[in-house]
Amino acid sequence: MPEYLKPLVPIAALAFATLSAPSGVQARDIYGLWTEPDWNAVVRLFDCGGNLCGEIVKLPEDVPNRDLKNPDPALRDRPLIGLRILEGYRRTSKDTWVGGGDGGRLPGRIYVPANGDTLGDDKNSYVVRHTSRDTLSIGIKGCTLTCLLNRVWSRAN
Repeated sequence: MPEYLKPLVPIAALAFATLSAPSGVQARDIYGLWTEPDWNAVVRLFDCGGNLCGEIVKLPEDVPNRDLKNPDPALRDRPLIGLRILEGYRRTSKDTWVGGGDGGRLPGRIYVPANGDTLGDDKNSYVVRHTSRDTLSIGIKGCTLTCLLNRVWSRAN
């Protein structure tokens, strides 16, 4: 091997090890506790039957533990802690999960307690993208930087 290539051997070995690792190893990185940006609530992302799901595990002290903005008056008194707000997202690549859309025929939805909206049961598909170890983004599939919905979540401490 030529001398000028020897410094590249460790880099090539690391790249090969990363690319040849089983995809499930990278998928587990998204699981755990994340802080959502609307209320700074802590959400636990987890595997549920091969899909990605999430539930609220902690709220800031100034946020009431009730689903007050729910459009269904019968649900406005339910507690937010333990509420599943993300469910049924299917993994489409090593760092991307997609849910909802196609006129409500695709599984996956996100419930937003801050305003009572449910995303993913209409024409738009929503994407959860694990952008780095400590950040993920949620936005409309196929939307560019002009989307207002694209939200960045950070890993909770």
